[in-house]
Amino acid sequence: MQPHRILAVLLIPLFLVTLGGPAAAQSFPFPFPLPLPIPMPDSRGGGFPIPFPTDSRGGSFPIPFPGDIGQLPIPMPGDQGTQDILRDITSIIISSQTRPRTPDSQPRFPRLPDVGTSRTPAPAPGPEAAPGQRPDSYKLITAGGRVARIAPEQLPFRIHVGNPAYQEVLDTAVRTWNGAGVGTLFTVTPASEADLSLDWSGANVTRGARGETRFIIRNDMIIPTGLSIRPGNRSRGDLAQVLAHELGHVVGLDHSAYRSDIMHEAEQRSGQAMLSSRDRQMVQWVYSQPDYVAIRGRGPQGIAGHQLMDSGADLVIFRH
Repeated sequence: MQPHRILAVLLIPLFLVTLGGPAAAQSFPFPFPLPLPIPMPDSRGGGFPIPFPTDSRGGSFPIPFPGDIGQLPIPMPGDQGTQDILRDITSIIISSQTRPRTPDSQPRFPRLPDVGTSRTPAPAPGPEAAPGQRPDSYKLITAGGRVARIAPEQLPFRIHVGNPAYQEVLDTAVRTWNGAGVGTLFTVTPASEADLSLDWSGANVTRGARGETRFIIRNDMIIPTGLSIRPGNRSRGDLAQVLAHELGHVVGLDHSAYRSDIMHEAEQRSGQAMLSSRDRQMVQWVYSQPDYVAIRGRGPQGIAGHQLMDSGADLVIFRH
């Protein structure tokens, strides 16, 4: 079987279309349906608008699709050489379509990265505390030996999204903490009224971290001065979880040793911003304490920027 004869048989119709248009192709005596899965416009949709010759009855020859190969009758022309060539072509195509694939014959293409999906299995829950008690292995933000919490007159703490593309992420994280059982902790406001504006550029996040919250801590008050997140390739659900973690620091919580808690120090990528029972127990315990250091913002109910850094103030950064 000579390869150039095979190519001639297959390419003549396309060549005629190029040179002479559809009429030239239709005049070519091509006496059999092409045994190739060439996509054509038909009732199944799609394909290239290339006309093929008609049979003696005026109808166009059927173009078999992959599932049809081996089932359609293929009439052969009278010339023995052409008949042998066409039989060989048909045999090769049918064999390639019906041969079972083995692991070695599978296409070896690299898989696309699993972008934006969770790779972390659900962790086992940590031990809950007795009613009215604080959970074990869960740290707090403190100043002068007192717990820190948002001042009652400061509630709800006002957050500006910073970038409208992440509005849904912020709304989800805010709902998460407002359902913790201690009232409305956060609300979303314009930048002019905000106690804290979010930064999504990632420029202020330490390498290797996903989010950072920065505070100035004094003995008489704590002021959140920045909350930054590096979105990377994370899904909206993963980013809502990261933001909820960072807002947990604004609430007054430090890190937990248990992965089931939203305040665990490492990024979890569960795709959901959900508080554990321990998270709720901890924030409820903190907000029940009568002696505390007030967390204040920089909005109308907060403190002016020029008063932040004075003697006795420390800059503290929480990374996640």
